[in-house]
Amino acid sequence: MYPYPTTDENMSRAAVESMDDWVPEIPNISDRHKNRLLENDRQALFAAASNPWPDDTLVLDSLDAPSLVLCGDRDEMFENAKRAAGQNQNTDFIQLDGLDHVDLIVRSDVTIPHIINFLSTI
Repeated sequence: MYPYPTTDENMSRAAVESMDDWVPEIPNISDRHKNRLLENDRQALFAAASNPWPDDTLVLDSLDAPSLVLCGDRDEMFENAKRAAGQNQNTDFIQLDGLDHVDLIVRSDVTIPHIINFLSTI
Protein backbone atom coordinates (compact mmCIF):
# COMPACT_ATOMS: atom_id res chain seq x y z
CA MET A 1 0.00 0.00 0.00
CA TYR A 2 1.22 3.45 -0.80
CA PRO A 3 -0.31 6.06 1.48
CA TYR A 4 -0.95 9.04 -0.77
CA PRO A 5 0.47 9.36 -4.27
CA THR A 6 4.21 9.35 -4.72
CA THR A 7 5.83 11.17 -7.60
CA ASP A 8 9.38 11.49 -6.29
CA GLU A 9 11.12 9.91 -9.26
CA ASN A 10 14.49 11.24 -8.07
CA MET A 11 14.28 9.37 -4.75
CA SER A 12 13.43 6.09 -6.51
CA ARG A 13 16.08 6.55 -9.20
CA ALA A 14 18.66 7.33 -6.52
CA ALA A 15 17.73 4.13 -4.68
CA VAL A 16 18.19 2.09 -7.86
CA GLU A 17 21.44 3.84 -8.78
CA SER A 18 22.91 3.22 -5.32
CA MET A 19 21.78 -0.41 -4.92
CA ASP A 20 25.36 -1.66 -5.00
CA ASP A 21 26.01 0.42 -1.89
CA TRP A 22 22.95 -0.28 0.27
CA VAL A 23 21.83 -3.80 -0.65
CA PRO A 24 24.93 -5.50 0.85
CA GLU A 25 24.25 -3.64 4.11
CA ILE A 26 20.67 -4.93 4.58
CA PRO A 27 20.67 -6.89 7.83
CA ASN A 28 18.84 -10.14 8.43
CA ILE A 29 18.62 -11.42 4.84
CA SER A 30 20.79 -14.04 3.22
CA ASP A 31 23.49 -13.35 0.68
CA ARG A 32 21.37 -15.30 -1.83
CA HIS A 33 18.52 -12.80 -1.40
CA LYS A 34 20.90 -9.86 -1.61
CA ASN A 35 22.30 -11.23 -4.87
CA ARG A 36 18.77 -11.64 -6.26
CA LEU A 37 18.09 -7.97 -5.49
CA LEU A 38 21.30 -6.91 -7.20
CA GLU A 39 20.53 -9.06 -10.25
CA ASN A 40 17.30 -7.13 -10.93
CA ASP A 41 16.95 -5.45 -14.29
CA ARG A 42 18.00 -1.89 -13.43
CA GLN A 43 16.43 -0.47 -16.57
CA ALA A 44 13.08 -2.00 -15.57
CA LEU A 45 13.46 -0.61 -12.06
CA PHE A 46 14.16 2.86 -13.49
CA ALA A 47 11.02 2.56 -15.63
CA ALA A 48 8.96 1.57 -12.59
CA ALA A 49 10.43 4.46 -10.61
CA SER A 50 9.49 6.95 -13.31
CA ASN A 51 5.77 6.27 -12.92
CA PRO A 52 3.88 7.82 -10.01
CA TRP A 53 2.68 5.38 -7.39
CA PRO A 54 -1.06 5.42 -6.79
CA ASP A 55 -2.89 6.81 -3.78
CA ASP A 56 -4.19 3.67 -2.08
CA THR A 57 -5.87 5.56 0.75
CA LEU A 58 -9.15 5.46 -1.16
CA VAL A 59 -9.09 1.69 -0.80
CA LEU A 60 -8.64 1.98 2.96
CA ASP A 61 -11.46 4.50 3.18
CA SER A 62 -13.87 2.08 1.55
CA LEU A 63 -12.95 -1.07 3.51
CA ASP A 64 -15.62 -2.44 5.80
CA ALA A 65 -13.47 -5.37 6.90
CA PRO A 66 -10.84 -5.09 9.62
CA SER A 67 -7.42 -4.17 8.25
CA LEU A 68 -3.92 -3.74 9.61
CA VAL A 69 -1.23 -1.25 8.69
CA LEU A 70 2.28 -1.90 10.00
CA CYS A 71 4.91 0.78 9.58
CA GLY A 72 8.35 1.40 11.00
CA ASP A 73 8.88 4.79 12.61
CA ARG A 74 12.02 5.23 10.45
CA ASP A 75 10.10 4.61 7.20
CA GLU A 76 9.84 7.67 4.97
CA MET A 77 6.14 6.89 4.57
CA PHE A 78 5.47 6.67 8.31
CA GLU A 79 3.42 9.84 8.80
CA ASN A 80 1.35 9.23 5.68
CA ALA A 81 0.73 5.59 6.62
CA LYS A 82 -0.34 6.60 10.12
CA ARG A 83 -2.66 9.28 8.77
CA ALA A 84 -4.13 6.94 6.16
CA ALA A 85 -4.79 4.22 8.75
CA GLY A 86 -6.49 6.76 11.00
CA GLN A 87 -9.08 7.52 8.32
CA ASN A 88 -10.84 4.18 8.74
CA GLN A 89 -12.29 3.01 12.03
CA ASN A 90 -11.73 -0.63 10.99
CA THR A 91 -7.99 -0.16 10.46
CA ASP A 92 -5.45 -0.87 13.19
CA PHE A 93 -2.12 0.91 12.97
CA ILE A 94 0.99 -0.54 14.58
CA GLN A 95 4.15 1.53 14.84
CA LEU A 96 7.31 -0.55 14.79
CA ASP A 97 10.01 1.43 16.57
CA GLY A 98 13.45 1.56 15.00
CA LEU A 99 12.42 -0.04 11.70
CA ASP A 100 12.63 1.48 8.23
CA HIS A 101 10.93 0.38 5.01
CA VAL A 102 13.33 -2.48 4.26
CA ASP A 103 13.35 -3.66 7.87
CA LEU A 104 9.60 -4.09 7.73
CA ILE A 105 10.06 -6.50 4.83
CA VAL A 106 13.00 -8.51 6.17
CA ARG A 107 12.22 -8.53 9.90
CA SER A 108 9.51 -11.17 9.90
CA ASP A 109 10.47 -11.97 13.49
CA VAL A 110 9.01 -8.56 14.40
CA THR A 111 6.12 -8.30 11.94
CA ILE A 112 4.61 -11.79 11.98
CA PRO A 113 3.64 -11.78 15.68
CA HIS A 114 1.63 -8.59 15.07
CA ILE A 115 -0.04 -10.13 12.03
CA ILE A 116 -0.89 -13.32 13.92
CA ASN A 117 -2.30 -11.30 16.81
CA PHE A 118 -4.41 -9.22 14.41
CA LEU A 119 -5.72 -12.31 12.63
CA SER A 120 -6.66 -13.91 15.94
CA THR A 121 -9.04 -11.01 16.62
CA ILE A 122 -11.11 -11.31 13.44
